[in-house]
Amino acid sequence: MATIFSIVNQRDGVGKTTTAVNLALCLGLFEKETLLVDCDPQGEASACLVTEHENGDKPHTLYRALSGGSLPPALIRDSVLDFLKVMPAHIDLFQAEQQFPGTAGREGALRELLKRVRSSFDYIIIDAPSSLGYLTTAAIVAADALIVPVECRDGALRHLGYLLKTVTRLRKQFNPAMRISGIVFTKCDSDDEIYRQFPAASYESIRDIVFSTTIGRSSRMAHAGPDRQSLILQDIMADVSADYLDLAAALAEQ
Repeated sequence: MATIFSIVNQRDGVGKTTTAVNLALCLGLFEKETLLVDCDPQGEASACLVTEHENGDKPHTLYRALSGGSLPPALIRDSVLDFLKVMPAHIDLFQAEQQFPGTAGREGALRELLKRVRSSFDYIIIDAPSSLGYLTTAAIVAADALIVPVECRDGALRHLGYLLKTVTRLRKQFNPAMRISGIVFTKCDSDDEIYRQFPAASYESIRDIVFSTTIGRSSRMAHAGPDRQSLILQDIMADVSADYLDLAAALAEQ
C-alpha cells in the first residue's frame, strides 16, 4: 500500500516541482514502485517524465477523473524509468479550480481517486500547484504526509505560517492522520546557510519539522526546456543529485 506524499508550497520558484520530480526519480531508481501525480495544470512534471501521450479528442485526464468521467488506471502513463509511472496533468485541469471550490465533498475527491490505484505502488508523489486553491487543498487532503520546499533566502519563512495554519485546518476537517513529513530547504549555497539566513527565533519554531538534508543550487535549473527539473537524469553524480538521493533515502526510512 503506497505512502502518499504531497509536495506543497503556495509560493512559486521554491523548487516544488523540481523536488517532486527528483524524489519520484530517486525512488524509481531505488526500484520502488512509484507514481507521480501531476496536479499542477501547467504540467511541467509531466512534460519532463512522460514517454507516451494519449491522443484523441477526449483523452483520459485527471480533471475528467475528478469529475467522474475516467477511471484512475486509464490515466497512468509510462515514464523514463521502469519503476516510475506518471498520472499527467492536462490543460483542462484549470477547470477544476473554477468548478470545484465550495462543492461539498470535492476536497476528498483526489484521495478517493488514488485509493483505486495505491495498492499497486510503494509511493505516490503529488506535485501540487503554487497556490492554496482547490487543487492544492485536494493534494493536502489526499496525503499521508506533506513535504514543504522552502527557498533558502531571507524572508522565505514569512508566508510559511499561513500554509501551516491551512494544513492544520484541513487536517482537522478532513484527514486527521495526515502529518508534515518535513520542510526541505532548497537552493542552498551551503549546509549552514539556513542558520545565517533566518532569525534564530523563526528557525527554532520549525526546527522539529526540518529535514537535515538541504538541496543545493543547480545552474542547470536556469536553462529552458521541459527537462530542466529532472536533475537526476541530467547528472546523477552532481552535488544537487546527491542531495535528492539523500532526501529520498530519508523518506524511504520513515
